[in-house]
Amino acid sequence: LYTSYYIVILNNQGRFREALNLCREAVVLYEKDGNKSNLAAAYINVGSEWQYLSDFEQAATAYLKAKQLSDEIGNKKYQRVCNNNLASVFNSLKQYDKGRSYAVTALGIAESLNDDYAIASSTINIATSDFYLKRYNESLELYVKVEALGQKMEDPIIIMDGWMGMADNYRELKNYAKAEQYYQKIISFSVTNNTPEYEMYACMGLSDTYLRQQRTGEAAPVVQK
Repeated sequence: LYTSYYIVILNNQGRFREALNLCREAVVLYEKDGNKSNLAAAYINVGSEWQYLSDFEQAATAYLKAKQLSDEIGNKKYQRVCNNNLASVFNSLKQYDKGRSYAVTALGIAESLNDDYAIASSTINIATSDFYLKRYNESLELYVKVEALGQKMEDPIIIMDGWMGMADNYRELKNYAKAEQYYQKIISFSVTNNTPEYEMYACMGLSDTYLRQQRTGEAAPVVQK
């Protein structure tokens, strides 16, 4: 238990390599005692650390081991996490069809667990795959669902995830007025909720939206914010 707390502290401090070493020690420990549930959790943690370190191939390997164990013991919670994390990893590796497939599986499990946050997370992964596969209308519909889930949960981060995806898809569909509307909503909302990273990405998206319309005079001040 202490080790789990210490891993969280290390991650909060950005000390991912040290956290990874602790997670690997846990894998060795649980491989010896034969507890598949604990071993699956340990592999999930290893995968997370590799993902933090942006080594997505190593992350996928760890998550696949965790998924195999989770499938063997029928642990739905771990099965959902593994499939959803694999979706995120394969999207990062630009293997969008594979990422989408894992995300669809994760969504089905999340729905069976009636877990709104998990449903939102998997829906975002599917929508991300669709966006990069240039299925903009399909992706847009999913991000509308994400925003609705965020409103239901009163979760500002999920709400902004929905708006950002909607804005990006409207931009690609050349509905620049709608794209601008949602980017502006994020910028205002992010100030209230103290989420500067969302403000930054919205400003980048808004600037690109202006540039695509040759509104260069409006683009520059947005980037400089």
